[in-house]
Amino acid sequence: MSLTQTPAYRKAFDEYLRHGTPIDLSPKADSRRADAHTTSHYVWRTQKDGRVRPSHRANEGKIFA
Repeated sequence: MSLTQTPAYRKAFDEYLRHGTPIDLSPKADSRRADAHTTSHYVWRTQKDGRVRPSHRANEGKIFA
């Protein structure tokens, strides 16, 4: 079984998707330490190609909570 198929990794990946919590791949990952690294904001990024919606293009580079 690879690391990405373990329940612990799946839980960490879910936390990353939901809250931006970094995935700690070290063997001694401590869940309490991960709580200190959550994010509250993100920078909007697009592919900057012709398929990007105008409303999304307008948000490029802006910071959101």
